[in-house]
Amino acid sequence: MCCAPASQRKEAAVSPVSGETSGWLDTNVILRYLLNDHPDHSARARTLIESAEKGERLLRIPTYVICETVYILENRIYTREQIHDALTRFTAIPGIQADHLPLVLTALIWYRDRNVDFGDALLYAECSDGGGVTFSFNRRRFQRLGTGWKEP
Repeated sequence: MCCAPASQRKEAAVSPVSGETSGWLDTNVILRYLLNDHPDHSARARTLIESAEKGERLLRIPTYVICETVYILENRIYTREQIHDALTRFTAIPGIQADHLPLVLTALIWYRDRNVDFGDALLYAECSDGGGVTFSFNRRRFQRLGTGWKEP
C-alpha cells in the first residue's frame, strides 16, 4: 500500500477537480490511492489527494468511511499492522481531515495491538472519551480493551 509523500511519487497526468476547494472522500477513492490498483481511478485519486497535500483543498473523511476502508482491506488479506500503518500515514497527510481523528488513531492502535474489530475499538474509544460505558454481549473482545464495558 502507498502513502509516500508526493515528492517521492510519480506525478499523475490527470488534473485535480477544478473549482472545488473542499469535499468528502468516499472509501473507493481512499482504496484506489492506497492500493494503486486501477490505472485511471488510482491516478485520479492520487492527483486529488496530492492537491490536498499541496494546500489546494481540504478533504474530509467521515468516521464510517474509515471503518469501511478497514473492513475492505481486511478482506484483501492485509495484516492489522499494514492497515494501521497505511491509515495512520494517510490521515496524517496535510489537507486530509478525518472526523474524530484522535479516537480513530486510538482505535487503530487497539485494533492492531489487542486483536479486536476496528468497529469495536472505535466504539470503545468513543465511550471512553465521552465518559460512558460500552454495553455489549461481546465479552471476549471488550475484555481485551479494558473495564469500561458491561453486558446489558
